[in-house]
Amino acid sequence: MKMVKSLLLGSAAGVVAVATGQAADLPVKAKPVEYVKVCSLYGAGFFYIPGTDKCIKIGGYLREQYDIHGAGDGLAFMDTTNGTWTRGNTSDSSFRTRSVISVDVREQSSFGTIRAYTAFGGQQTTPNDINSALYFTRSFVQFAGFTIGRAVSFFDFFSTDPYALLSNIRSNLGNTGATGINVFAYTAQLGNGVSATLSAEDACAELGGANNGTTAGGQGAGRKCLVVNTSVAAALSPGTNTTADAGYRIPDIVGALRADQAWGSAQLMGGLHSVKASYYGSSVATELQNNGHPDDKWGWAAGAGFQLKNFLGMQGDTFVVQANYSVGAISYLTGAGSGAVAGFSGGANGLGNSIAFGNANDGVFTSGTSGTFSTGSSIELTTGWTAGGAIEHLWNPQLKSSVYGGYNKFTYNDTAANYICNGSFSVGWGRGTKAGSAAPVLTGTSGSSLSSCDPNLSYWSVGTRTQWNPNSNLDLGVDVAWNHLNSANAGVFNSGTTTYGGRPAGAFNISNYDVITAAIRAQYNFLP
Repeated sequence: MKMVKSLLLGSAAGVVAVATGQAADLPVKAKPVEYVKVCSLYGAGFFYIPGTDKCIKIGGYLREQYDIHGAGDGLAFMDTTNGTWTRGNTSDSSFRTRSVISVDVREQSSFGTIRAYTAFGGQQTTPNDINSALYFTRSFVQFAGFTIGRAVSFFDFFSTDPYALLSNIRSNLGNTGATGINVFAYTAQLGNGVSATLSAEDACAELGGANNGTTAGGQGAGRKCLVVNTSVAAALSPGTNTTADAGYRIPDIVGALRADQAWGSAQLMGGLHSVKASYYGSSVATELQNNGHPDDKWGWAAGAGFQLKNFLGMQGDTFVVQANYSVGAISYLTGAGSGAVAGFSGGANGLGNSIAFGNANDGVFTSGTSGTFSTGSSIELTTGWTAGGAIEHLWNPQLKSSVYGGYNKFTYNDTAANYICNGSFSVGWGRGTKAGSAAPVLTGTSGSSLSSCDPNLSYWSVGTRTQWNPNSNLDLGVDVAWNHLNSANAGVFNSGTTTYGGRPAGAFNISNYDVITAAIRAQYNFLP
């Protein structure tokens, strides 16, 4: 018995010794893996950055678009070489591939939510750029009511983007569009969905090179500074809009009062825009500092708009409308970066021997006639207005259609019109018909004449888009739009032996201009 007891005790001791040895050999227990956690503070798609209390959301989209009579961005072929419709200069269609990534980071602080947002991407457009182009559209910080960086203008209200594929139509009511604008703004929340904003914004984004550079065809995103010296020969001839701007000096000042309610939204807005020129002179070579220059002026714009949700009791239907009025600030009337801001110029409809042209600018002036050109005129500001809107109907949760459109009107006063007709068209004639005087001659070319010299012009677009969403993140759509330019000028333009904007040499009748554009798009969105 004693032997059995000794064996059992010895075995137990051995087991304990072995177990103790094994325990000594075990590694220290690992810390729990820190998995990514969902952040529900700011909506769907956010998660915590590991090890921090910051939340981040990654979004973006992939797009392929095919435009007929368009430049890949929804812009109709109507300006300069894009409007000539020759086999060597104007394509009938274009492809655009675009990929965009957005990053949205937020955290709480003693100032409330701090938000940093950026969106950047790349695109390739055939035939405009064979190689891809990198760019960014948003990059801003928001905290304590401030928005600082590249965002949308606080003047913006209506945009065709949610309702159209041809979103860069010129009658886009001055919306700063996909590429945005630089702002330094403060927004006060007044309660019950009402807010008020005061913003300093980029006044002359991407001026397009040196002063007096030919800017027809657009100057990129943002507001524009467009002042023309009508003493410069052919400054407003078909195919050109040669400006005489001063350098960047003062940002635009924008104010907006906005209400967001269950029924929709409404907004009143206004903007101040500094209008300034370089120097007097009859050519780029003579525009020197000792020539003097016109005094700076303030242009301005005002607008109002509203949006109705569930329009006429139809669930998901939307109706939106906006109207703007401007004196000396035409970029608040027409889509930025569209080329129309630089002046609807040089469009040739390709139907026989006709062309259409007109220019939209903040203002015009003329140089004096003395040797130093120091007695020129003041800047005559251009007046304009625009109205537009859209209506969208949901046929079912996967299918929707919209109709959209807008109208622009630009008017030069009698003094400005005389500067243009006497200066840019190189005749001592003036506006209208004057007994005993020769007809005005465009750009001094022999045989050119205007039976009506009137720089006023109007433009309108109307279109419809239908979109199918087989998946909530997949957009498949088609869009068709009719664009019309009404040029008040009339007569004959004779290019002589010169080809303007690629048009063959010869005589062309000046007339109105129509072009129909279409677009097909496939786009996949992930966490927009």
